[in-house]
Amino acid sequence: MKKNFLWTMAAAVTLVGCANEDLMNESIQVNESNAITFSTYDNKTRASVVDTEYIKDYGFGVSAYYTKDKNFEAGEFETFMDNTKVYFDEQKGAWTYSPIKYWPNNVDDKLSFFAYAPYSHENITFDNPDNRSSFIFEVKNNVREQVDLIYHKAAGDNVAGVEKSIDITKPTISSTVNFNFWHALSRIAFDVKAVVDDTNTNSGNLLDGNTRINVKKVALISATKEYPEGLDGPFLVKETFNILDGTWGNNAGGTQGFEFDGDDFYRAVDVEGTTDVETDDVVQLTKFNPAQRLLNEDSYLMIIPQENSSFRIYIEYDVISELDNTDGTGNDYNIITNKITSAEMTNSFVAGKAYVFNIRLGMTSAKFDASVTEWPAEEDVDGNDETWTPENND
Repeated sequence: MKKNFLWTMAAAVTLVGCANEDLMNESIQVNESNAITFSTYDNKTRASVVDTEYIKDYGFGVSAYYTKDKNFEAGEFETFMDNTKVYFDEQKGAWTYSPIKYWPNNVDDKLSFFAYAPYSHENITFDNPDNRSSFIFEVKNNVREQVDLIYHKAAGDNVAGVEKSIDITKPTISSTVNFNFWHALSRIAFDVKAVVDDTNTNSGNLLDGNTRINVKKVALISATKEYPEGLDGPFLVKETFNILDGTWGNNAGGTQGFEFDGDDFYRAVDVEGTTDVETDDVVQLTKFNPAQRLLNEDSYLMIIPQENSSFRIYIEYDVISELDNTDGTGNDYNIITNKITSAEMTNSFVAGKAYVFNIRLGMTSAKFDASVTEWPAEEDVDGNDETWTPENND
């Protein structure tokens, strides 16, 4: 990245894969052998927004279609379940829904099931109520209004071991429909760290004890515009998600950038009242805490997956150094405000992958050297021809 004055910013993208954890495999227990029951398997990332506990509390949605002896993709079907809420009954210790549905009696008749969560969330819009195998998903610009999105890939995935939930005839052994939930979005976290390049003062690359950095704002912006104009891109606002095969398409809402400050920050420090520092909540870096997670704990930026996305990172921060007050009344502050934009970065964001932006604030301390030039040899200074005596000192 390019340097800017004494302070530099570098950003790197690190890919972290989702952890596959068998969190739960519970099914509804009912007496009717012909009843349709569900079980879930959640492939989740730790501390994600939508996880097993979330869907236990808020439920997941299921739509199902009856196609007689034809396949779903033939386009001839009747609604069998219409965005039915499946929830966890704590007393029964099982997933349940109402009214209970039963398998068709004809052995060749088929049902197709489509499952997603969070159930009936405001970020999800079914543009075709007669076919809920896809929907429009919106990414809110405010990170606190965002939500994770999980789904079961209805077409199945042999490589990932996902059982299909379309074109199913009545099972001969078990009547349970297994939903293997996966994340449909890409998740982004931010780390910020002060890196000191002074290695000659036994500082261990740490900030001086009298210096702190207040990170006031961070933004992801367009690769071609400056902040704040660059907040119009490049990340997708709305797009259609297909539960059948887990694909995205048909941009329905333009692009946006994101900015974070104040209440968005993790471990934010209120610095009101600090001399000459005009800001409220900041992420503060110090000698004893030189690295911080930027967004609030368990809070991430969720984006619609996209290939070869070009963007830049903008950051505002104050470098504050304490100075002894010469009159003995307290401390003064030397404050340097920095507003820096990184070079263009390009990255593909994949569904179900977690990314972290490592923002490094490079600090270069002022260094001094001194030497004393030796006095030259003395030189005689001659007066004029007039001889000086006390008597002629007029």
